[in-house]
Amino acid sequence: MWLSGQNRPDFRNINRFRGEVMKEIIGGVFASILELLIEQGYVKLEEVETQLGCLPENWGGDSIYGTEENLVYAEEKQSNAYLKYPTFHQEGKSKYRDDPFRAENFAYDPESDRFICPAGRWLPFDHYYTRETKTGFPTHIHLYTCLNCSDCPLKEQCARGKGKGMSMSTGTTGV
Repeated sequence: MWLSGQNRPDFRNINRFRGEVMKEIIGGVFASILELLIEQGYVKLEEVETQLGCLPENWGGDSIYGTEENLVYAEEKQSNAYLKYPTFHQEGKSKYRDDPFRAENFAYDPESDRFICPAGRWLPFDHYYTRETKTGFPTHIHLYTCLNCSDCPLKEQCARGKGKGMSMSTGTTGV
């Protein structure tokens, strides 16, 4: 109030503020809250089914709902889920898509089951483990690790963190 000279804003100013300023912010805030709720396990397809009494035969949703857990649940219930995966919107941006040092953009050789980094070094399959999400859903991880990045001229751009080199993982369904 002190910024407005002790005057109270009228309904026109409040509506203009809501329409112009908050319009740009509210979508992102809502998406962040919804993403947090799903991550914490508060929003699941099981709950949707409980509330509706059934899952629709065909249904769709944004990337927030495209979790592996929801897709597996829909498959078990023989429901057609048309969902974007969680990184769908990021992958459309050139910063993500054109970055050769993102592990997701490394070339993959299926015959030898290894990835190839931008420097041409191999990341062969290292080991396999299972990790549970916060909601208890098992995700199977395949870890690929570069054998020696110590003398690589691209190491600073490629290997993020304090590790010896580059590691990447790929997840598969927990069923």
